[in-house]
Amino acid sequence: MIVKVFYVYTLRVSNENAPFYVGKGCGRRVDAHVVQAQSNHKSHKCAKIRKALSLGYDIITEKVFESHDEQECFDLERSLIQQYGRRDLGTGVLTNVTDGGEGASGCLASPETRQKLSASHTGRPKSPETRQKLSDAKKGHTTSAATRQKISAAQKGRPVSEATRAANMGRTISPETRQKMSAAQKGRPKSPEHCQKLSDAAAKYPRQEAADHIIAQRNSGMSASGYCLLRGIAPATFSAWLRNRAVQELVAQTSQDASPL
Repeated sequence: MIVKVFYVYTLRVSNENAPFYVGKGCGRRVDAHVVQAQSNHKSHKCAKIRKALSLGYDIITEKVFESHDEQECFDLERSLIQQYGRRDLGTGVLTNVTDGGEGASGCLASPETRQKLSASHTGRPKSPETRQKLSDAKKGHTTSAATRQKISAAQKGRPVSEATRAANMGRTISPETRQKMSAAQKGRPKSPEHCQKLSDAAAKYPRQEAADHIIAQRNSGMSASGYCLLRGIAPATFSAWLRNRAVQELVAQTSQDASPL
């Protein structure tokens, strides 16, 4: 008797950190999207794949979880789609057009319906009220402990592909981008709650441990968002480490000390 192995997977363009699609499948489902895009299928996902390939980038596929229990995969798929958010709803970066899982929320719209939805949203401005609702919906969102455990168990002992490692190796933020980030933060008041969170993060993670996490993320070949999700680290905390001069000096020193003579 053949027992099916189900899995949850992501699609990512090799020059980007975040995935643009989260799916659940079995067999060779994970490899079907590029073929579908090359056959001129009309969808936002396929259009993104075609554009990336035309620019010389690769489509990186990653299975983030496997199980014989299909429902477990449905649950994790829904959780990751909620985590990254959908572009068609204005809540995130994914090209998914459903919330994942079984039932009405997981049904597939026809290409014609998708085209109509895309056309109706293109160039459509969002009211201040809608923007506020989208902002409020993202605030305080965290991945459950159970989901983190599943992702951690799926990643343990899993080798990083050469394509993933090469896509992430040596990636740095340009001086222009750093300057823009710095200018955006200068003079920006922090709420008492934010100050307390920064204080708690500093107490929880000593500078050397923060530096070790940065080095581990760079050596793992994983994106910063994927590493944070796996380790249970708030992305804002990781970003703060990258901007902290003392932490960066420790990263440079630790990397130098670890270099072979």
